[in-house]
Amino acid sequence: MAGHRLLILGAAVLIPLLGTLTIAPAAAAAKSEKVLYSFCSIQGCADGFEANGSLILDPAGHLYGTTRAGGTGVNKQVCPQGCGTVFELAPAVNGEWTETVLYSFCSVASCADGALPNAGLILDAAGNLYGTATPGGASGHGIVFQLTHAGNGQWTENVVYSFCSLKGCVDGSLPNAGLIIDAAGNLYGTTSEGGGRNEGTVFELTAGLNGAWTETIIHSFGYEAADSPVGGVIFDAAGNLYGEGNGGAYGLGIVFRLTPKSIGTWSEATIYDFTGGDDGSGPGNGLSFDTHGNLYGVTNSGGMDNLGIAFELKPSERFWTMSVIHSFTGEKNDGGHPSSGLIFNKSGNLYGASIQGGFNEQGAVFKLMRSDDNRAWRESVAYSFNNNGGGGYYPTGDLSFDAAGNLYGTTNFGGANTGCGNSIGCGVVFEITP
Repeated sequence: MAGHRLLILGAAVLIPLLGTLTIAPAAAAAKSEKVLYSFCSIQGCADGFEANGSLILDPAGHLYGTTRAGGTGVNKQVCPQGCGTVFELAPAVNGEWTETVLYSFCSVASCADGALPNAGLILDAAGNLYGTATPGGASGHGIVFQLTHAGNGQWTENVVYSFCSLKGCVDGSLPNAGLIIDAAGNLYGTTSEGGGRNEGTVFELTAGLNGAWTETIIHSFGYEAADSPVGGVIFDAAGNLYGEGNGGAYGLGIVFRLTPKSIGTWSEATIYDFTGGDDGSGPGNGLSFDTHGNLYGVTNSGGMDNLGIAFELKPSERFWTMSVIHSFTGEKNDGGHPSSGLIFNKSGNLYGASIQGGFNEQGAVFKLMRSDDNRAWRESVAYSFNNNGGGGYYPTGDLSFDAAGNLYGTTNFGGANTGCGNSIGCGVVFEITP
């Protein structure tokens, strides 16, 4: 492993179990859902479906996201049901929402403009949108794209970078996760393949004065215990990058840190190895920081019932301490197999989504709240999905809060329409109000 290493706690970490965790009773589910949009509302699903990524809000309260299928761009070999879209949902005066497709992928030959976006978007200070799409691009190994608002209601797509532009794909291949942006407007993300040993990369893209972008590989995986990155990366206050990966000492996933050095390179350190026991396995839905510099995330599997956990990683001078703050059971008053990362509300409570559990056993939005003595966390189901009456179910992607505390997200199934060939619905955008 390159550079400085932190102490890896592995199986020796002390994990609080049954004595510190409580599950709120079923009566705690008190939020209501509104379906803002049902995908495949237009013939041929030109409005998209399979919205797997998270949503973002602009200052006007408009929602932006991507769909992995649908749209007007079609490639018979790559995406016969449509190659995906970028969409906007705008609130109307009557409380309804209007969907506009800003861009349909594979609108040019050989999908050089990208195809099948799987992650959410980010906004820069000028209101431009950025994201990733895999496959597509000049070499067919995926792209980073920019959408620029022309001011007349039209958006223009620019390919910021086409991966595998260098021999052996040492510049990365297959960007499946979302991006982040720093104060200078530089973009950061991951690829699941490519790099020095074809195990994936963390990259930076810097804009030049002439509008061209330059890619720098911050880290190539495969030179240490980690196999490849899973999901995107986030910054801490000191400018270090954190993310999650496959592999590790137990082969069940890691949390890693990348630290910039004065000579322009970055050093990698594993700050936690998942063991597959009570501490979970299969991280990859993203990480969040609290105001004290503690990291929070979930695993998809492992835990006491093998349905995943929510965890906290707390730094000290020499190492990080891992605590399980909840082990999912999949029962009606709980979630199971988390499908999103964790986000904080203004009160310091954590929210996330799962594809299992809930009162209707069709997925849930769950809430994690600290106990009165601030020493433990208790979990409750904030909303149980239900496809009856056109509701969505099986949520995907991270949740997003607006200024009023309303939650927004997407589901892969349910909704009013079945034109995508799915008899259980093509998915929805939903709002959950307190």
